[in-house]
Amino acid sequence: MNNVYPRSFSHIGLSVPDLDAAVKFYTEVMGWYTIMEPTEIVEDDSPISKKLFAHRSVSP
Repeated sequence: MNNVYPRSFSHIGLSVPDLDAAVKFYTEVMGWYTIMEPTEIVEDDSPISKKLFAHRSVSP
């Protein structure tokens, strides 16, 4: 059987309840490093924002 699976990846995004604790865990325990500091996503009228914030829509 030929197992096909990713052997590497270029980046990852995570949603966590405690950002400081998560950064500490992934850097100190897992040995990962931060490429880009965490950012806050702000809702706007762009198509990607509409997808990200779709759960906020109120059904009639």
